[in-house]
Amino acid sequence: LVSNTVEDLIVPAIMPFVQQHIQSENWRYREAATMAFSSILEGPSDEAIGQFVNQSIPVLLTALSDSNDLVKDTTAWTIGRICDLHVRSIPK
Repeated sequence: LVSNTVEDLIVPAIMPFVQQHIQSENWRYREAATMAFSSILEGPSDEAIGQFVNQSIPVLLTALSDSNDLVKDTTAWTIGRICDLHVRSIPK
């Protein structure tokens, strides 16, 4: 809801947390970072979030093999949301 309201302004507020924790040793941080990223995908423009989507794909594909089922589940959900909302930002 917040990302729909503030749109592009959400990106610089959330992405430092995502970038810092998406590959954490602690699965809770990995899952939280992935969830935070997915939660802000609806609202920002492709111009604001596209580079982060592009950079996230290799990390997310690797996370589909995570040792924790919650991380894998959240990652799959995130990839689905990217395909729905920012498919043009996926690297070719």
